Amino acid sequence: MGALWKDHDLVFAGDDGAPLLPRSVSAAFRKDVTRCEMPRITVHGMRHTQATMMMGLASPKVVQERLGHANVSITLGTYSHVQPGMQREAVDKLSELMGRADASAT
Repeated sequence: MGALWKDHDLVFAGDDGAPLLPRSVSAAFRKDVTRCEMPRITVHGMRHTQATMMMGLASPKVVQERLGHANVSITLGTYSHVQPGMQREAVDKLSELMGRADASAT
């Protein structure tokens, strides 16, 4: 668009950089999800899934910054629920640090 482009630093923008209507983005996303035969999920659901997965891979502070939360307590309160296997992984890592080969050997 050249000189007509208005950069609003948006994830979803029109051809000229202007904001799109949320309902238009949601409708287009639903259509694509259906066309690709993916499980039904919303754009917000994708954000939540990605954030939850990131909590197991990165520092909560990194996740907070990527999501744009004002403080880390919002991120922790929303996305820090325990995923299956996380308790076992934590015990295994602690055992490794303590020099034990198998935490269940007690």
